[in-house]
Amino acid sequence: MTSHLSSTHFLVAVFALSTFAACGGRRQSAPPANETSSGAEAQSEPTQTNDTSASPHAAEPSAAAKATQDSKPEQGSTDSAASPSASPEWLVQWDALLQRYVTPQGFRYQALANDADAKAKLEGVIQEIDKATPNLWSREQKLAFYINAYNAITINAVIQRWPIKSVMRVPNFFKRKKHRVAGSLLSLDILENTVIREQFREPRIHFAVNCASTSCPPLANKAYTAENLDAMLTAQTQAYVLSSVDVSACRPQCAEGNCRCTKQSFVKVSQIFEWFKSDFKFSGGVRGFLARYLEKGGDSEKATLLSNTKVRIRHSRYDWSVNAAP
Repeated sequence: MTSHLSSTHFLVAVFALSTFAACGGRRQSAPPANETSSGAEAQSEPTQTNDTSASPHAAEPSAAAKATQDSKPEQGSTDSAASPSASPEWLVQWDALLQRYVTPQGFRYQALANDADAKAKLEGVIQEIDKATPNLWSREQKLAFYINAYNAITINAVIQRWPIKSVMRVPNFFKRKKHRVAGSLLSLDILENTVIREQFREPRIHFAVNCASTSCPPLANKAYTAENLDAMLTAQTQAYVLSSVDVSACRPQCAEGNCRCTKQSFVKVSQIFEWFKSDFKFSGGVRGFLARYLEKGGDSEKATLLSNTKVRIRHSRYDWSVNAAP
């Protein structure tokens, strides 16, 4: 799953992707009118396929990005000043901001917007993200850095426009190439889809990157590091799966220990599993992935239902209203 991307090749890939405007992420073309996804909910789980032409939300890996490979760290090379494992000041500041402004109800945008000192610290974090040199880091350090970068940039972009009702009411919020990450000018879409998704092939990142919207998996209240990365990804994933899988519309019918929903009923899951279905292909597919985390979380009943291929799956509408704490 590891991919290594040299700075030079990365810039080439980013330039190539600037012409690939038709591809974006879940966050580039959602309905702005009511902050929820348009159209009727899926009637059943689609057949596993890599064809994403039917959905404007998911972007498959581009040929340009696939061709780029990050160079492995040279023997004995270090970058302690910029590496997240060294707990640089920017990471300490980012962690403190998360602890102060993330709540179970959402992010305290208004409080941060009213605090000049906190805003200055956030700007400092953004500046240090540009100075980072992740090509010298381990895979875990890189992924932790890019997740932190995505979340910090998104929060900062919202604060710069506060108050807003939805990021989808901001033209090209995710597509505008204006954010500097490790010396490169990127859009949030490119950072998510080309850098994070394509280079790391880690399905749990969908529950770590936060799109500043109500239906997006909640923002963690601490920064990611190489040391806590795996545990945090697992915790974020499990919490979201347990809270978002909805069986209220399922009328169970059991026979000899085999349960399924009746013909006219179904289980609802997040549209993340529709838009990014191919990302879960090597993790047991959407059903296997969900069932595994439901089982881990102690909900064996839901796990059993999801494991049954006769149980229909529909997707909950995505709420794009801003994830602000009351």
